[in-house]
Amino acid sequence: MQITITTRHKTKLPEAVRELAESKILKLDRFGHKIVSTHLIVEVQKYMATAELILYAKGFNLVSKVSRKADLLTVVEEACAKLKTQLSRREAKRVQSARRRAAHAE
Repeated sequence: MQITITTRHKTKLPEAVRELAESKILKLDRFGHKIVSTHLIVEVQKYMATAELILYAKGFNLVSKVSRKADLLTVVEEACAKLKTQLSRREAKRVQSARRRAAHAE
């Protein structure tokens, strides 16, 4: 999986935030989807931080955006958490439909 991290408006991204983001994004691969790449866009304007996380997988794309937080670490964690819930819901729907198909086949 390819991870791309971009900053807007010449924002300096601390190494701790970069490492946290990469570790959280790599954990998203557990859900069984064929994730091709992810793109994290980080922006800081005065006292407001924004993180946008875009996940490209085989057959679908997911977007998670969190803004208006003071701490950059919190914004990145919340964006990863939102994407994790989206992936888990998608996985649950996939499993449920497979069970329904199996029940109808019998």
